Amino acid sequence: MAVPATSPGVATGAVASEAISLGPVAPALRLPDIEVQPPFILFHHPSSWMVVEVDGEPRLLPQLSQVAAEPGIGMVDRHGDPSQMIGRKLQRGWTMIPESAATAADTTDGRPGYLRRTQARRGATHHTAWSSWRVVAGRASLVTDQPRYHAWLQALLDRAIVAPPDPAIIERKLDEGRVRLERASGRELRPGSRAAALAEAARDTVEALEALSPAASPESPAARPRKRREAASVE
Repeated sequence: MAVPATSPGVATGAVASEAISLGPVAPALRLPDIEVQPPFILFHHPSSWMVVEVDGEPRLLPQLSQVAAEPGIGMVDRHGDPSQMIGRKLQRGWTMIPESAATAADTTDGRPGYLRRTQARRGATHHTAWSSWRVVAGRASLVTDQPRYHAWLQALLDRAIVAPPDPAIIERKLDEGRVRLERASGRELRPGSRAAALAEAARDTVEALEALSPAASPESPAARPRKRREAASVE
């Protein structure tokens, strides 16, 4: 399938043609009867961000969406041309991530492109270059190389493929994070519990957002001295 690509961040205009492969096919596995996923294109919406811990510090990284590029589905024509779907997404402010944005140095398997497919019983199923199938006791699960994937998300920002978050988005998410943190702070949390982990994640979110927000107050909850972390780390 050839997928027309566009310049990242362009909301309108003609769609240039660039061939995007479906990626290498992994050796056939004896996968259980899993649901087959169609090929997809990665997009980013300006309001979609996530806080993850990188090298011990929380960072705000783009949260990408997988949009199916299956012939005859949605706005993809029966020949597999997704130009109309891509154009509509760009008009609505999304940024398309071209597959060429993932170099061989970025991916877990050392091959360029972010799309991979693995042959299963029902046909080829698609996933990112940072995920691979594992079968244990007859059950299949998709395992993701989180450190490399997060490093690639940071690279999308460094290479200006994804624009940095708008200050208004940061402030809105900061307000939401402070509300969650205040609610969590009013509870008695048992170390190692899910509630404690969620509270720690809320604090990390506020910290990361305050670091990016020039309007953040030094008296905010996340700016106060932190106690030694007791909650389990959050993936």
